[in-house]
Amino acid sequence: MRKLLLILLLLPAMLFGNVFDIYQKRLEDSSNYLQALLNLEESQLNLKLYEIPFVPEIALSLGPNGIVIDEDGIHDFNFSITANFIHLYGFRAGLSFPFSVSPEKPEISPDLPLLTISKDIKENFETAKLRAQASYFSALFSLTSTKNSIFIELVQDIFDWHHLTA
Repeated sequence: MRKLLLILLLLPAMLFGNVFDIYQKRLEDSSNYLQALLNLEESQLNLKLYEIPFVPEIALSLGPNGIVIDEDGIHDFNFSITANFIHLYGFRAGLSFPFSVSPEKPEISPDLPLLTISKDIKENFETAKLRAQASYFSALFSLTSTKNSIFIELVQDIFDWHHLTA
């Protein structure tokens, strides 16, 4: 009954005004909506790591000592580029390309590529998957809640405008 009453009250405003254009503009201008949308996309990506086995990712890491700079200048250092391709039951498989950098003679020398297989030993795969699903549904609820609150605010503004101009 309330929905029918709400539709009957909003129908003239929707027919003669650009309510949905205003609603879309308010969504685009709302920082809460944009943050909720970003959280949803992040949680979707996190959930894909547990549901889809092929999710590529690239990481860049320095050697164990990092880059050392002292009074003598920059010392030799190592870095590696790791490309993980397969995520299956908590295991990650990919290739690692290590490089050595020597500042005395400016050159970057590649080392042999390595096949890497890794797993976080503290993480239970099923628990982490359920945690990722919970995060996704929480972000989805937050996005819906934000959209609803913006729409309710718009309807309230329309009623206030109608009340003040009548």
